[in-house]
Amino acid sequence: MAIATFKTIENHIYVFFSSRPDNKTIEMLKMRYARYIPDVQGKKAWRLTKNSDNMAFVKALMVSLNPKPAPPPDPIDLLDHHPVAIKDVLVRENSFRCSQHQKTEYAGEVPVLTRNGTIETYLVRIWYCADCNCYFILNKTFQDLRKNGVILCKVMDYTAYTSIQHGPKWYTSSYFSNWNQVSPLRLCGYCVNEIEGLTDKQRHRILEEIVDNGILPTDRVMSYLNLFTKNPRAGQNAIEKWNADYNHISKYKLHSAKRIVIPGFFKL
Repeated sequence: MAIATFKTIENHIYVFFSSRPDNKTIEMLKMRYARYIPDVQGKKAWRLTKNSDNMAFVKALMVSLNPKPAPPPDPIDLLDHHPVAIKDVLVRENSFRCSQHQKTEYAGEVPVLTRNGTIETYLVRIWYCADCNCYFILNKTFQDLRKNGVILCKVMDYTAYTSIQHGPKWYTSSYFSNWNQVSPLRLCGYCVNEIEGLTDKQRHRILEEIVDNGILPTDRVMSYLNLFTKNPRAGQNAIEKWNADYNHISKYKLHSAKRIVIPGFFKL
């Protein structure tokens, strides 16, 4: 007999079987519009929409198939889900020191850019402070999360956060004046260094997300990339990447831009 377990990820319930379930079980899953997924975190699973009826069905299925009680759900599933966007600020620290304000705990849906250029959403514990208008995450959780790729939001450590805490808000144009050594592109995860080793697809996607989400217009992104190439301490490899990224973003959505006809010049 197949032993079953389940896990909730985003808006779906995934049921894992130790071996192929019997035909009756498969028919019951199909009646609930379950879809067979061959690779879910390295395992085969049947996916159902997350709702109360399907959750009750899955729990009953666990009781009928498993020789012992089904494991309790992950406590994070009991928290309200909250999407984190690229415009949001995520502060990482080893302990929560924003004690003067009240924080709300969420199951944060954090977008991560993988090495092949796709964006996947991961569920982690975060805390939101309405007074600071930013999210907090434990550094251990952050380190585990970044192993999957580039986190697509503005990430800073607690020291950097406190240095601008009483300055202009992050969404104003003057916010970045406090970041003499850090560009808005870097805050969003963009870099060309060999240590992080972002692929061409990752760097291009980050720049596209910055433009698409209104963080910076295309011309500002191009200006930053051009400025980077003027750094006398930059290596040749970094300059080549900046030039390639400049060419990519300069042509991004160019076909949808407003076209104008520039009259020719005539020698008198």
